[in-house]
Amino acid sequence: MLGRPSALRLIFGFIGLVFVGLVLIGGIPVRAQSPDKGKGPHPSRLEGVPILTIGNESIEADLDSYGGFVIGTRAGDPNNTDDDHKDLLYGYFIKDIFSSYASLDVIGGPKAGIYKLQSVSPSQPPVLINADSAFTFWTLNGVRVEQTLTPAFNPFTNRDDTIRIQYRLTNVYTATLQAGLRSMLDVQIGMNDGAPYLVPNVGQVTREREYDRAHMPPFWKAFESAEFKPSSVKGLGILSGFGATTPDRFVIARWGRPSEQNGMGLYPASWNYDIDVNATVQQDSAVAMYWNPQILAPGQSVTYVTYYGLAGPGGGSSFIEAPGSVTCQNLDFVATLFVNNLTDNAFQGGQATINLPPGLSLAAGESLTKGLRDVTPGNTESLTWRLRATGNQSGTLNYSVNITFSQGSGRLTATANVQVPACTAMTTTPTATSTPTMTPIASATPTRTRTATSTTLPTSTPRPTLTATPTVIPVEYSVYLPLALNSMPYCGLDVPVVDNTVRLRYSGKVTARVMSTDAACTASFGIASPQNTQLFSDYLIIGEQATVGTYPAETELVFYITMSPGCGIGGTYYSNDANHAVIRQVCYNRWQLFWDDSYTDRDFNDSVIEIEAVP
Repeated sequence: MLGRPSALRLIFGFIGLVFVGLVLIGGIPVRAQSPDKGKGPHPSRLEGVPILTIGNESIEADLDSYGGFVIGTRAGDPNNTDDDHKDLLYGYFIKDIFSSYASLDVIGGPKAGIYKLQSVSPSQPPVLINADSAFTFWTLNGVRVEQTLTPAFNPFTNRDDTIRIQYRLTNVYTATLQAGLRSMLDVQIGMNDGAPYLVPNVGQVTREREYDRAHMPPFWKAFESAEFKPSSVKGLGILSGFGATTPDRFVIARWGRPSEQNGMGLYPASWNYDIDVNATVQQDSAVAMYWNPQILAPGQSVTYVTYYGLAGPGGGSSFIEAPGSVTCQNLDFVATLFVNNLTDNAFQGGQATINLPPGLSLAAGESLTKGLRDVTPGNTESLTWRLRATGNQSGTLNYSVNITFSQGSGRLTATANVQVPACTAMTTTPTATSTPTMTPIASATPTRTRTATSTTLPTSTPRPTLTATPTVIPVEYSVYLPLALNSMPYCGLDVPVVDNTVRLRYSGKVTARVMSTDAACTASFGIASPQNTQLFSDYLIIGEQATVGTYPAETELVFYITMSPGCGIGGTYYSNDANHAVIRQVCYNRWQLFWDDSYTDRDFNDSVIEIEAVP
């Protein structure tokens, strides 16, 4: 980490920028790094250099070899050219990945401690899976940490312009331990490294602030423009709802420049950080989501999900931030009003009244008119309304909020709309735990295809009769599992398969694809039931794919993997053996098989095979 540069360095830096600008006439503008950040702590290695990019026409994420990542826009909002090719995290534009990272806190295990993931060489460097997701995993102190980044549907924009950031922690140790995770994001919106933050029911956050689980806001928003211009690029992070895992703690704080109070901030603090309520976040800021350590028995997992991407189009003196659509499974939503005082006069005696069309109604306990706190010059205040689509009107429903003050400002108006589908046979009252609307795009694009060949399974190791050890499904999974098994379009799932069996819910063609391999002794992989077919021979190659067969609904599939006897651990292991395989369902038609080649390390990272059934 470099300190503040000398005057001579600044002069030469300025001359260099002018020269590059003259050379690149008509090209993309050259932007220098923030002078207090400099390069990452290990400029001599590949950390910081992008090796994998995922994304779509709106948004993308770059990853380095250590699993670190940055996020920025491509075309962004198709109706706004001012948000193209802009930072959402520091380092995106200049392709310097180091300032955002995740931390693992382990209590128990071989060696308890706090680990900064992106400073540790991963067991599996970033690799593309499912055609659009970046997968990385580490094995640290008896815990396997899997990071998966995926472009996803954003309910606040109705576009696929957010990144689903998922971490799954699995206890691969022989004894019970505790594990938790912190995800720290170095927020930079466009050119603004001290972007203003807005929080529902709070308004603008200009100094360090924290929220516990009981007071967690549903989202946070940050602007490039200090004047909240609607055309400026805006970032939004989802903290609860829509498939996100509500953190135990959320912090908005300084990132930690050396020039700021001895570098105090989230970057130098790998986990513990006490906020300073007097410290500004308007120079260089970051956010951190904490999921506290929880008890994990051997083989048990927990998954944390958050989202970060573009925000809705709102901005200016007053605007509404709210989901742009609802589903028939969940017709409830929250509309958040922000009022910005961009004048020199205090807005006093404020009242806000929401105007609802037929088809929208207030939730129980809500009122149309609410009082608004005084808005001092340069500040922002906020109100929220819990709303519900009644289900008897469909299409685009427009609503608005009128804001009046006794002094300081004239009448303000904010407008918004929500897309409501045509819903029939609504016999139950939807709840907040209905099917999430945020669904990663899922499709497989193999890089190498083999033709499956029929073979007889090895006779030297007879197939044992085993009963898989049941895995406890965490509460957060139990809500989604019944929905997933009965909803064909639903993906974004990540739950353990209790009986260690791949069971087809729909008829279809089944394929197998190698996601990762960490075992040099794998000789072959195939299906053991309902037929014996070898799918891959020799050593497994990441990305290779084979057709398993076409099967009717309710078919149960059992797979096997054979290890070379030359490595001293030869043998054939079956996917219904919980000692050697962990199966997780990630979509209504997709499963991931995590294999372990021995009873001792239980890391389940020797090979990962994905099974997909296309209806």
